[in-house]
Amino acid sequence: EEILHKRVADVEILHKREADAEILHKREADGEILLKREADGEILHKREADEEILHKRGADGEILHNREADGEILHKREADEEILHKREADGEILHKREADVEILHKREADGEILHKREADEEILHKREADVEILHKREADG
Repeated sequence: EEILHKRVADVEILHKREADAEILHKREADGEILLKREADGEILHKREADEEILHKRGADGEILHNREADGEILHKREADEEILHKREADGEILHKREADVEILHKREADGEILHKREADEEILHKREADVEILHKREADG
């Protein structure tokens, strides 16, 4: 009977060891699941980091586009300045032409004065000739 009890006890110990082995296997499986979850977490973090990089690249692209737009605005302003300088130069040319016209008008006026003086001299000579004629008539008289 003792042998039977001992064998029953041995069977119970065996069953307990099998149960412990199953628990151990389950814990190992749980460990593998945990490792897989950690690996999945790392993959997720990497994806999030990749998304952040993509967002940053998108922002960098927007900054680049803004800089290109700023460059275009700068070129337009430079072109506008060149147009303004040209208009200023055109204005200076116009003022010079106006001054030239004033000089021409003054020369024309000087020419008219000269013609008037010449006409006055002719009248004076004619009067002198008339006076000489009168003196000669008086002398002949």
